[in-house]
Amino acid sequence: MKRIIITLLGAAALLSLNSCSKFLDQKPVSSIITEYFWQSPADAVSSNAAMYYSFSKAMANGYFDWGELRGGNWEIYAGRSTAKYQEIINYQTSSLNDACYWTNLYQTINRANLIIKYVSNISKLTPAETNQYLAEAYAMRALCYFYIVRVWGDAPLFYDPVESFDLENVYRSRVDRKVILNGIMEDLGIAEMLFPSLTSSYSTVTTHMNIATVYAMKMDVLAWRHDDGDYQMVADIYENQLQPLLNTSIGQINWGFDPVITVNPPLNQADFLTAYRGMFSKVSPVTPARSKEIYFEVNYNWLENGENNMCLYFSANSGRRLNPTGFADPPTAPACIKPEQYIFLTYEMNDSRRAATYDLGKGQLLKFWPVGTDWTTTPKSEARLVIYRHADVVLLYAEALNERLRHDEALYFVNQIRQRASLPLLQSSDFLDKQTEIRDAILNERRRELVGEGKYWFDLVRTGNAIKLGGCPDENHYLFPIHQDHLVQNPNLTQNIF
Repeated sequence: MKRIIITLLGAAALLSLNSCSKFLDQKPVSSIITEYFWQSPADAVSSNAAMYYSFSKAMANGYFDWGELRGGNWEIYAGRSTAKYQEIINYQTSSLNDACYWTNLYQTINRANLIIKYVSNISKLTPAETNQYLAEAYAMRALCYFYIVRVWGDAPLFYDPVESFDLENVYRSRVDRKVILNGIMEDLGIAEMLFPSLTSSYSTVTTHMNIATVYAMKMDVLAWRHDDGDYQMVADIYENQLQPLLNTSIGQINWGFDPVITVNPPLNQADFLTAYRGMFSKVSPVTPARSKEIYFEVNYNWLENGENNMCLYFSANSGRRLNPTGFADPPTAPACIKPEQYIFLTYEMNDSRRAATYDLGKGQLLKFWPVGTDWTTTPKSEARLVIYRHADVVLLYAEALNERLRHDEALYFVNQIRQRASLPLLQSSDFLDKQTEIRDAILNERRRELVGEGKYWFDLVRTGNAIKLGGCPDENHYLFPIHQDHLVQNPNLTQNIF
């Protein structure tokens, strides 16, 4: 009976954020619960799982709403009642739109903060195990704040867990986004130091934070700041930290992030379809494409943490809401998106990714489902949502090289992506204004390679193209409004201009 009571108390501690508050979903955590929890390795395991569970809930919609729908890649599928999506696509998002909740991100942050505060108290963990849990928590906190900064800008900042409800502690004012970005880099630096040396296969679990993901995030955050010195650091991280890691083997486990990219030019389109879509699906083939490409991804299982909403966005048999721009006739894309900028029309004739990404007869996005999916039924939305993968990081590196005037080197890495897609290689002589034109070429490759993966809107903002190419009316529309519920609950918040 005693063990059952302690287990229930531990579960209550993990679920301490489930209340009616849409701001942080907090409940008081009693000292009794804290006393009995954080005692055994099982408590660390369940706390770690709870952190990833919260993040999976944040990504179930946010993955698409925050980084994918804006920017001109998507239009409303004919005949759907889709006010939420239409608002986002047309840059008319209201403060009542569900996409404007940040609840699950802050819930994840609080669970990471609990691990950071308490996991060292578990005496039965080895120092290496403690450091692993701490490293994952610091990295996850950094990732959540990075989403918050890119979606809402200035935001409340929590570096300690909220364990009891008091107005002063919970209802905080917004902190300047630059301060938060600096804190993100500090968290990533701590995580980097805490992650163990590459002697354990646990370091390569792609559904957990790992050292490669930390390096990728550091590159991404520095590119987001996009000052000249930051781009130099992006290049340095790839060359001095990530690239040596890519060639490391752990026993029989190939770390796998092969600098030559993973799906080599195929013998035929069918092979490419299977390998490329295999990077995202939950079924065979799981190697070599997945093991060699993915850094960090969010796993879904309808019996455990539920499904994401990918079918709702993209699956024809599930009442899909979206079409790629340029497929529908007549188009329903925002008037500010020019037809020559429609995503469906930007693929070159021989680009193998086009047929691997879309159903060319229906325009449906297919890349997240394996070849052979039975579309006469409604597939489950269990595809893994990839947060970082090698092609993404390679193109970030190419972007940094170009900004540092290392144009030929930048083209070499862009061409790795193009070669995999059976496209002709770009030559330096193809570009007159090398820095500007290669910058555009890299952005175009990112758009096609990473479509559907929640990247393109953030790429447009980072590169200064949100208005020119993304059709955004002005800089006031770069950020989402804070949901009205948050403002009602927390009088210290101020609304974004939108």
